[in-house]
Amino acid sequence: MRHKVIAFEEFLERHPEFQGQVVLIQVALSTTQQNQLQASITDVISHVNSRFGSLTYQPAVLLHTQDITFSMYLGLLTAADAFIVTSLREGMALRTHEFVECQHQRKRPLLLSEVCLPQCLVATLDSHDICVLAAIVVHGILLVQRLQVVYCY
Repeated sequence: MRHKVIAFEEFLERHPEFQGQVVLIQVALSTTQQNQLQASITDVISHVNSRFGSLTYQPAVLLHTQDITFSMYLGLLTAADAFIVTSLREGMALRTHEFVECQHQRKRPLLLSEVCLPQCLVATLDSHDICVLAAIVVHGILLVQRLQVVYCY
């Protein structure tokens, strides 16, 4: 999760035309391991927001599953312009399916790390390579803008 936020910072730095227009909403599962890493992730998000944010724009948002209802979560998936999965665990597979279902009409890009091994793959990425991940964010946004999304079910 930390790498994704750092890559998002890199993306905003390299592509200032997207500053003020793109928001990373990170939904974190609440586990003991996640709670131990929470301070580190919160620090990175605060850094990104202080660097690129303003009174009316917060580029990175961290939500916890216990703080939002399932309906709110599905609403986020429906409104999302892209979904990036960098999980090193198979547990994220359900989240990708939820995104696909919520995007049935819009067909927005699903960007998955190489360890997810999905049935349908829009792009693969190394979740530890910050520069590659930042480039994939740009690729996903440009796909949305051009409406040339390659998507299969």
